[in-house]
Amino acid sequence: MKVKDKICVVTGAAGGIGEAIARRYAKEGAKGVVVADRDAGRLEAVARDIKGIAVACDAEIAVIGIAVEDDLTSVQTACKQLNINYPVALGDKKLSAVFGGVGFPTTFVIGRDGRIYSKHPGATNLRVLEDEVAQLLETGDTAQLTNFRPAGKSEPVELPTPEELNSEVPGVDISQLNATQLADFKILLEKAQCDCGCRRALR
Repeated sequence: MKVKDKICVVTGAAGGIGEAIARRYAKEGAKGVVVADRDAGRLEAVARDIKGIAVACDAEIAVIGIAVEDDLTSVQTACKQLNINYPVALGDKKLSAVFGGVGFPTTFVIGRDGRIYSKHPGATNLRVLEDEVAQLLETGDTAQLTNFRPAGKSEPVELPTPEELNSEVPGVDISQLNATQLADFKILLEKAQCDCGCRRALR
């Protein structure tokens, strides 16, 4: 896995395999490593050693922001202006594709089992999130919660196929294109404009 110049989030990083992975990512040139665990004391030591960010999960809840931006300075400025008091990592278009496409802002509620239980685009009422998190905290293990009820308006999450998870054109299956077709497709993407009004290119 190539991690150079990327932001990596590692859970269970206060010891064992999680700590080893976090240290390896830092050694291999990751732009930043966010480490999370319940053992706050040990976690802080690991974060200090690798110059990472620690997220102690002593309440079994972690809030992590992902900014899908290229400019670290603008993200840092926005965090200060909005008084954001939780860690924010930089994401990319591939990460956005993994989560089924992300508008701004979008809130995901993810359980201990790693499943996405709800997706809330736009501003979300705090009580909605509190209700959903309370449901997930009722179970003490990592088993799937089968009776989960979204508390507010929640959109379905359409996860990409393995073919759509690629570094060339995230979210698009390019496995059947030859080199010439792929090059032509990228040229078209560079010229195409998003139709939401942002005037950004699609790549």
